[in-house]
Amino acid sequence: MIIDLTVKNFRSLKDEQLFSMNVENPKANLLANLARTDNDKVNILKTAGIYGANASGKSNLLLAFRA
Repeated sequence: MIIDLTVKNFRSLKDEQLFSMNVENPKANLLANLARTDNDKVNILKTAGIYGANASGKSNLLLAFRA
């Protein structure tokens, strides 16, 4: 499972970009969308959406996951 992905100098993503599934404040999110560890110290999102304007790098982020 990928929790954090940092991308830099990949296709159109020149500056460092961080995609994180880590939840810092679990009370602000829907509890049904959280996966917890045994000791409840790490909360991870089960799903996430990537959205943005045209030509903003959404597809290149998905290609970075694949690479």
